[in-house]
Amino acid sequence: MAKKSIIFSIILFSLIFSSISLAKDFSLPDVSLTPDSPFYFLKSWKESIQTFFTFGDENKAKQYLHLAAVRLAEYQKMLEKGKDEIAQKTLEKYEEQLNKAVEKTNELKKKGKDIESITEKSITNQAIESISKHVKILQENLQKVPEAAKKGIENAIENSQKQMEKLLEKTGICENLCGNGNCEEIVCLAQGCPCPESKETCPQDCKTDKEKEASDKLEKACLNSGGKISTSLCCLSVSDFPNNCLIGGCGCSSDNSHQVKTCDCGPNKCFNGEKCVSVKKNGGEEYPLHSTLVSQTNDQLEKVLNISVKNPLDSNAAIELEQFLPSNALVESFSPENGGQKTGSSILWYVSLQPGEESFFKINLKFSDNNILIPSTHLIIRSHKLTKALEYALPAF
Repeated sequence: MAKKSIIFSIILFSLIFSSISLAKDFSLPDVSLTPDSPFYFLKSWKESIQTFFTFGDENKAKQYLHLAAVRLAEYQKMLEKGKDEIAQKTLEKYEEQLNKAVEKTNELKKKGKDIESITEKSITNQAIESISKHVKILQENLQKVPEAAKKGIENAIENSQKQMEKLLEKTGICENLCGNGNCEEIVCLAQGCPCPESKETCPQDCKTDKEKEASDKLEKACLNSGGKISTSLCCLSVSDFPNNCLIGGCGCSSDNSHQVKTCDCGPNKCFNGEKCVSVKKNGGEEYPLHSTLVSQTNDQLEKVLNISVKNPLDSNAAIELEQFLPSNALVESFSPENGGQKTGSSILWYVSLQPGEESFFKINLKFSDNNILIPSTHLIIRSHKLTKALEYALPAF
């Protein structure tokens, strides 16, 4: 028993005080002790103790970057052995170490201590080169693993790209080319190289072949029906060329929106997802939502917005009408006040209408300048006879 204890102590001592080898090209290290070994806990102890006794942000960043490379090498070994469950857990630990490395590197940047010398690159550039290589390795694995394991690799690639973007944002060495139609990849690390893009950070450029084909088809449909290609901030779930005859698709907050291509059909028209159509007709029936803007007095900056809504159903309906407000106008009054409420950016009414009944709404506006633009109007009609609410919209005018 004493002999075993001595051997154990020698092994542990050797592991703790062995030097950390960090190759300058950040190639993946060789790993002999892997997560499937019963002695793997010794390696974990060694790394924890080494990290604890590693002082300074620069050394900590190098240590975490080294450990990320070790985890990735171990992950490779587990894939080769067909131990997918252990591989997935190891991949998650790779992400953890990588995130810590980037965090420490950015702390160095903030303190102005990430200096590039003649003999050694800055930690930021070392990390960028390392992550770039890691992403390539993960992308190669993505083509080889079974379907069930792909989600984990995709998550790791996405996280790695996010971390690289954080580093590149801090350095200012990359150029934001989002919107140029190409999903940019890191091909160089010099001034002016494109910032890395992903489906999450630049969805308008980073489309799948199927999404690109669908977008191209809708773009042609827009142009062929008299529309013009534009861009708008729409909800994250919305793709290029949404149906802007309906409401909701482009009504999210800026934090929950991204830029997509849209079809501008011109006054009194909207793109229904297939072509530009007149907003005065809906399925051959009279459009239930109309609005006009007239001068209230001789002062051209005082306007009255008149809105009419008609229940097109043969049953009673609950009407929800929302008129978005111009940022450069003051609401002096609105009617009817009963059933209406003013929020920060819109006026919302709730009314009930009988079959064929029409209701009228009015907003008195005082504009602060000559830029007189009325934002979109949204209408929702609900009835117990409908399985789904009807939604309509008038575009800005």
